[in-house]
Amino acid sequence: MHKAVILAAGRGTRMKSLTDDLPKPMLPLKGRPILDYLTDRLRGAGFTEFGVVIGYRAAVVEEHFAGRPEIHFVRQEVIDGTARAALLCR
Repeated sequence: MHKAVILAAGRGTRMKSLTDDLPKPMLPLKGRPILDYLTDRLRGAGFTEFGVVIGYRAAVVEEHFAGRPEIHFVRQEVIDGTARAALLCR
């Protein structure tokens, strides 16, 4: 089993109004969230399990991926950097 960690907790402040209602990884690209494309590519590379660190608007991500047992969510309650986010999936 190959596991991947996806850091998706940040707000995406440089995206301005695009991320008022959606977290950055859920922004649509050709009608699908960017995070869909990322998980598809990782599957294609042989990864079978995903740990996704979520924070800002976490429920949006959880609802979209509900029912997919290969995706495990970890909430980063305090957004305090990517190193801390990676440690959460340990």
